[in-house]
Amino acid sequence: MSVEDRVFECENCGGAFEKISEGKYKCKYCGFVKEILTSTSGEILSLLNDANRLRRNGDFDEAYDIYQSITQKDPNNPEGYWGLFLSEYGIYHEEDPKTKRHVPTCHRISTISVFDNNNLKKTLALASDNQREAFRQSAEEIENIREKIVKIAQNEPPYDVFICYKRTVNNANGEESYTKDSVNAQKIYTKLTSLGYKVFFAENTLQNLAGTEYEPIIFNALNTSRIMFVICSKPEYINSTWVKNEWRRYLNIMQYDETKRIIPVLQDMPGSKLPDLLKKHQALEINVDF
Repeated sequence: MSVEDRVFECENCGGAFEKISEGKYKCKYCGFVKEILTSTSGEILSLLNDANRLRRNGDFDEAYDIYQSITQKDPNNPEGYWGLFLSEYGIYHEEDPKTKRHVPTCHRISTISVFDNNNLKKTLALASDNQREAFRQSAEEIENIREKIVKIAQNEPPYDVFICYKRTVNNANGEESYTKDSVNAQKIYTKLTSLGYKVFFAENTLQNLAGTEYEPIIFNALNTSRIMFVICSKPEYINSTWVKNEWRRYLNIMQYDETKRIIPVLQDMPGSKLPDLLKKHQALEINVDF
């Protein structure tokens, strides 16, 4: 079965590819052009579709696990390593309203250049000549974004505390309502700021900013905060995409900085319901005297 006979979705927007020449395909929706190895199996293409969907939804850790399984099943295919690289830097693409082009946005910025990333190095080593140039151009675009974000973050004031929480949920009528976690987060924020602490609290800190402006602020807050409070009242809240993205990033930072602490703050939820990565950390329980 040839590549064009299989269903392979665009990694940027999810649209379907059409063949434009031997080994080269173009997305019918966003126009993204990609060379795909004809030796790529149907199983690998299916896994790539699954992983790319997760990454486009911001589920970078789940996507990473699938990309990793791809590299184990087909260690000479560059697509798996490219997906690992994109997941590490939290890359998904958003449509530019002016150009209609899907441009990368970065949600897991690192102080390390993308060209020092081992998965990108592996991608470039395994890619064909045409693939290598396309991967390199995409990586350069991501590196330019990374440098801009790091530069902006360096001019931001440091934080003492980062409050991680699920702000809203949709009720049965499809209307947004505040979670119990957001109410508790607000109380903690008010108390800590009254004591003079600089606190990252998304509802206030990111107010009046466009979504594309969030990452420098979040990146700086994660890297400078000495403590992260993770507010937990329901397992689905703490495992929601963007909440999990924050606390997992902080845990990664903690590996290189022993002065940082992460503290789950529980209400109406036993510690046994915490994700495994958080169970090893001492939790606090909200009560009357909290």
